[in-house]
Amino acid sequence: MNKKIIYLDYAATTPPAPEVVEQMTLGLSQIWGNASSEHILGHAAHRHIDEALSVVAKFLNVEQSTLTLTSGATESINLALKGVMRAQRKKHIIAITTEHKATLNTVQALVKEGYQATFLAPNEAGQITKEMVEAAIHEETAIITSLWVNNETGEIYDIEGFSEVARRHKVLLHVDATQAMPHFKPDFSWVDLASFTAHKIYGPKGIGVLYQRDFPKIPMVAVIDGAKTELGHHVGTLANHQIMGLARAVQLLPGHYATEHQHSEQRLAALLDHLAPYGVTRNGKEAKLTPAIINLHVPNIYGETLMAAVSQLCFSRGSACNSDETLPSHVLTELGYDTKHARESVRISLGRYLLAFDFQRALNDLGTAIAQLQHIAKGERCATVLPVVHQKGSDIHLKLLHPQDFTPTHSFDLDRNDVVIGLDLKHDGSKVTHLSIKLQATPFILWFMNEAAAHLRGNDVSAWENFRMTDVMETKNAPQNELRLVMVIETFIRESGQSLSA
Repeated sequence: MNKKIIYLDYAATTPPAPEVVEQMTLGLSQIWGNASSEHILGHAAHRHIDEALSVVAKFLNVEQSTLTLTSGATESINLALKGVMRAQRKKHIIAITTEHKATLNTVQALVKEGYQATFLAPNEAGQITKEMVEAAIHEETAIITSLWVNNETGEIYDIEGFSEVARRHKVLLHVDATQAMPHFKPDFSWVDLASFTAHKIYGPKGIGVLYQRDFPKIPMVAVIDGAKTELGHHVGTLANHQIMGLARAVQLLPGHYATEHQHSEQRLAALLDHLAPYGVTRNGKEAKLTPAIINLHVPNIYGETLMAAVSQLCFSRGSACNSDETLPSHVLTELGYDTKHARESVRISLGRYLLAFDFQRALNDLGTAIAQLQHIAKGERCATVLPVVHQKGSDIHLKLLHPQDFTPTHSFDLDRNDVVIGLDLKHDGSKVTHLSIKLQATPFILWFMNEAAAHLRGNDVSAWENFRMTDVMETKNAPQNELRLVMVIETFIRESGQSLSA
């Protein structure tokens, strides 16, 4: 029987609150008129959208006229940074290397246009201080951009300190408040521009907000051209249901902040305590961290392998917007962790609808999977056989990776950032009679070595010397991002066979 799915990835997106769904359904079924139309249905839509924007503005303690509706945080960030820089005589922008890719890629696009950028890397404590920001400012600096809360580690940045520096030097400050909004009420009086999205606060996808201070007015160049609406400075037809859903999600936040923070603190402590026997620690160094976003280092296990071993638990290796899953997290490497450490890390993020019973079951499942995978990495026998899900849903059983009891005559090792293999074997002069494998690898390579063990164990040396991946699989079945590594392993096994016959 399939286990219940448990969601532990609230930093990637949140399930829409039932109250939000109800409000959006109203927008789709009844308040569907065009808010720009001069008739009764248009007037009704206009009124509901105006009320929705008023709710958001009231929560943020800002004027409604300072809010621009967007398709999400990425568009908000683009409008803020490109709009400001293209309207400025000054050409310099300050950003942080641990930013979300939405900001990093926007700044890099501006650099290609001829603007200058300084990217601040965290200090040895893993922090960006206001002194570091101030040291990067010069006469050409137009704007500083920063996360409020890091989406991978949960670090809370010193926005009040950054604001103090920015105001003193008459430099604008833009903040990505996307990961702050779910956990505490951000003080927008500290910033000149701020971006956030609804789907991180139990609202709908496809709707975001850009706040821009109105006094003194910030010079901005339009990034998107088209017919503008009076409401929310939006270009194009307003999505009534999304805006109404956004407002309802914002309206619900104050009633949940205290309880969710308390639950997150308790669950963070329980998580670290439960996984401590396996050497699991929290990434983040000495930074101030929110308890709801937890980046964990799990020794001797790649993040994607742990995810595959407990596929009923939904968590991640890092940002959901980082499309190249073969690369380690840029946030962790910028914090000073090496590539191996970064690959052995996962992000668990907590939220409103995580039940205590489900969380306890998640702890138990994680502990069991970590123990089993660490046994495989160390070449130790474990009590149970571990099923690992790989390649979108196929189950594999790693029974052939269980070590045998024997005294090895030969040992061979392959130690790389992307795979660690140890072969202990007994060679009787013609055949490899016994074989045990130590293995830290991706789910696919675990499967490949499991199949290779079946082919090599009990076979003569020539099978090792002439080993090809086609002995255990068709080349077309290898994922493209794993094919090069399979070829490296193929060579490693052949060279091991050549050493046996020497």
